[in-house]
Amino acid sequence: MNKIHRIVWSAARQSYIVAHEHSASCGKPSSAKQVVVTLGLLAATTFSSPLLAANVQVGDGAMATVQNSTAVGEGAQAQAVNSTAVGKTANAAGEASTALGSGANATGQYSTALGVIAEATGQYSTALGVQANAAGVSSTALGTFAKATADSSTALGMSANAEGVSSTAVGQGAQAIAENSTALGVSATANGFNSTAVGTSAKATNQSSTALGVSANAAGLSSTAVGQGAQAIANYSTALGMGAKAEGVFSTAVGEAAQAIANFSTAVGRGAQATAEYSTALGMSANAAGFGSIALGSDANAAGLNSTVLGTGAQATADYSTALGMWANAAGLNSTALGMRALVSGINSVAIGAYSVADAANVVSFGNATQQRRLVNVAEGSDDNDAVNMKQFNALKTQVDGLSAGGEVVDQVARDAALDAKNAASAADAKASAAQTDATSAQNNAGTAQSTADRAETKADKALGILEEGTLRVAGAQSSGERNSIAIGADAKADKANSIAIGAGSYAKSSVAIGVNSAASGTNTTAIGDEAKARGEFAVALGNNAEVKANAKNAVALGNGSVATESDTVSVGAAGAERRVVNVADATSKTDAVNLGQLQQFTRELGSQFDQRMDSLEDTIKSSQREYRAGISLAGANAAAVTNAMQVQGVGVGLSSFAGHGALALALGRRLESGNSLSLSVGVSGSKTQVSGGFGVPLKW
Repeated sequence: MNKIHRIVWSAARQSYIVAHEHSASCGKPSSAKQVVVTLGLLAATTFSSPLLAANVQVGDGAMATVQNSTAVGEGAQAQAVNSTAVGKTANAAGEASTALGSGANATGQYSTALGVIAEATGQYSTALGVQANAAGVSSTALGTFAKATADSSTALGMSANAEGVSSTAVGQGAQAIAENSTALGVSATANGFNSTAVGTSAKATNQSSTALGVSANAAGLSSTAVGQGAQAIANYSTALGMGAKAEGVFSTAVGEAAQAIANFSTAVGRGAQATAEYSTALGMSANAAGFGSIALGSDANAAGLNSTVLGTGAQATADYSTALGMWANAAGLNSTALGMRALVSGINSVAIGAYSVADAANVVSFGNATQQRRLVNVAEGSDDNDAVNMKQFNALKTQVDGLSAGGEVVDQVARDAALDAKNAASAADAKASAAQTDATSAQNNAGTAQSTADRAETKADKALGILEEGTLRVAGAQSSGERNSIAIGADAKADKANSIAIGAGSYAKSSVAIGVNSAASGTNTTAIGDEAKARGEFAVALGNNAEVKANAKNAVALGNGSVATESDTVSVGAAGAERRVVNVADATSKTDAVNLGQLQQFTRELGSQFDQRMDSLEDTIKSSQREYRAGISLAGANAAAVTNAMQVQGVGVGLSSFAGHGALALALGRRLESGNSLSLSVGVSGSKTQVSGGFGVPLKW
């Protein structure tokens, strides 16, 4: 065995060398002194002490050829100033470089290679570990087979690989390929510029992408995937949560198994899905399947084009439909359902309030077949399609009541006139039979009939005058923690299950509240708008400062500042701040709202009917007047003719005129031997012809 006896100065090599055990010497020192000298020289040369500026070569073929270099080991080479190579075939070729380990290679200036076949080839590089490789300037590779091949790169871990400038790979098999990329975790991969992958098998493969979590995958440009198995596939996409998937450009999926499949889509909540472009699903198992659709609430479903759903289990399945409230359902095109379990199946229709139903097209429903609501705080209608309030209706009712009374008067006038005419004609006939004694009485009765007719006309005129007279918390929000609750906004609170509170200071208790300081505190209520309050059970408050009082069960307040104070009512304003309800279609059922146009049309039709009745009455009266005037005139003519014929035997002619009606009569008369008389007369007045006969008994005194 070879033994080191002493280290001597070699004049030929101008360095210290190890003397062979058989080399001649002046004396053999003790072994203890040899060890001390040897260790001291190695330490001095290794750390380049300024006290000893010499080279050290230890081992067969070792070479330390420059100032302050040290080569220890078989074939070790220290080729640069202040370099150190320790180990078989170790090579320190860079200035102030250090190579420690069999086959270690430190060729870069100020580089360090520690480990079997470790390589530090870059300036200021460090390679630690078996076959570790630090090739870039200021690069660091730590671990078996670790590689840091780019400038300022760092690879830590077995087979870690940092290939990009300023890249970092930490973990077994971690890969940081692109510039400024970071891969942390076993088999983590950061391929994109400025990309980051953290977690076992995490992948950030595109520029500025980020993947955090086991098997997370950020493949899109500027994409982010956070959570086990989260996937952000498209450019600018974000997936947060275990198994979350964002496949569309600018899509966002937040929550376990949430999916934002289409471009510009957003899905937030466990199992939420936004599958159409520009769609938004917020809540556990919420589904936004229509283009531009919005589904907010657990199990909410917005399937129609540009449809909107708000509330647990609510559905808007038709295009442009809107459903607000728990389990509200808008199934008709352009339909709107507001309130818990409100249902609309008709096209262009609206159902307002809990359990309201609109099953026909172009209608607004405030209730259902068994439960209706009053519409309160309605201003007076002014246009044909405005709703009318009770004040307007009562004014019309007063007119209608007057028309009804007037109709009775008219009927009575007609009956009176007809009776007067009949009596007048009968009286004329009777007087004609006894013309010689009763002609004057006939004329007097005719005057009475005329007076009665004048009174009838006056009553008719008065009657005609009547018509002319009359489970998520965002931004400082609070949630009860019960299932299906969502709270978004500072101090927003979703209390109890199936609650949605969106907006700073909003509060929902098993209900839906959206807006700053909005509150849905009643059972199954909906409040939408800043400061909106739905306090009564099944209440709906829509609009800033809209309010449904706690005692107003099943009520609805629509519009800014509207207040509903009674149960089963719909308020569109407040006391002193009423609103008109406009664009109201014609009512068809008994519980439909009536618009002003219908009210006015009813008034016109009623007036027309009254005019017709009055025209008919006027015709009747005039006809009666003509008949009784002609009758009276005929009576006078007949009486005159008979009187003229009342000799023993003869023919008489009579003329008469009454109230503009003239008459001509021809009479045959004969006096009997008994002193009695017989007569027969025929009279004509206009289109009226009268035949009369008589038997007379003279009275003499």
